[in-house]
Amino acid sequence: MTDIKSIGKSIVQSFYSYLYLEFMMILRNKKPLNNLYQIFLLYIFSIIAFIFTCRNPMNNSLIFFMIVSLMSSSFILGHGIFLLTWESTYFGFLMTRKISIRSFFRAKYYLFIFSALILSILNIPIILIVKSQVLVYLSFLIFNVGIIPILIISISFFNNERASLDKGIFFNYEGYGLWQYILFILELMLPGLIYIGISRIWSINGAIFSIFSFGIIGIVIFNYYPTLFFTKRKYKIILGFNQK
Repeated sequence: MTDIKSIGKSIVQSFYSYLYLEFMMILRNKKPLNNLYQIFLLYIFSIIAFIFTCRNPMNNSLIFFMIVSLMSSSFILGHGIFLLTWESTYFGFLMTRKISIRSFFRAKYYLFIFSALILSILNIPIILIVKSQVLVYLSFLIFNVGIIPILIISISFFNNERASLDKGIFFNYEGYGLWQYILFILELMLPGLIYIGISRIWSINGAIFSIFSFGIIGIVIFNYYPTLFFTKRKYKIILGFNQK
């Protein structure tokens, strides 16, 4: 019993250590910090666009639902499309250390969850003030913390873009690729497309329920399998980063 408790305690400590390192990596390096500023501007844009679109005929369009999704997923998408790129310059060294891969990816996942919850504290009062649909937002929120991280992390296993963290993002395209922005748009569209499709063949309540259910399933899957299929791609990722 003592051994089980000590193992559990070390796992928890390891998780918080990785979460802290991820947070400090953003704050102490130019590239992720500049990217965070961009994410903040993107979030401000989503709020302004939401207030504008919810008061005109666009409030049931794909563009509107993309804006609703962006309100809670600004950080998830903005930081996540460069996942593993942040560690690209020292990824091989990191993989030679005795670390918990489960805690490593779970820390990234929970940072996504924390960001979505923090943004929601700001978003929900705004939604109530403009008298928009809170249930739609909440269903998109659950979807964004359940399904989008799984897609982002899975895609990162095929990412070979390398970038130095001490360089800013302005006029510096190191680690950037057109495919990342295409995926950004597609992932932003996904909950809206599902919502529109199900609402037309079933009902609005059915669409909300389905989006919510997909998100819950994603949360359960990731908590059980936080590494997904990383072990199958590990050495290809290391080789890809080392060749850059």
